[in-house]
Amino acid sequence: MTRSAAETLELLPTEAGTNVWLLEPFDEVVFDRTESRPFVLSPEETSVVVAAPSQVVADLLTSPGRAPQEGEALLEKMKGTEDAWRRKV
Repeated sequence: MTRSAAETLELLPTEAGTNVWLLEPFDEVVFDRTESRPFVLSPEETSVVVAAPSQVVADLLTSPGRAPQEGEALLEKMKGTEDAWRRKV
């Protein structure tokens, strides 16, 4: 049986104050430069796919609420740590 992401992450639904969004992309480009990392909080051995920082910034800057401010903050952090997140091609 395959568990949903919400079940695996033990997320609970809420009407307000959400801090996790589970979204289905409309284009496969969002999977470019993703990484699979171990999910250490899970009782079973599993991993999660992590989006590229540049994709996260793009998503935040075009999202509602406080997300654009979070995108700007992440972008500022990325400017000072480019070697940590930019892939060499």
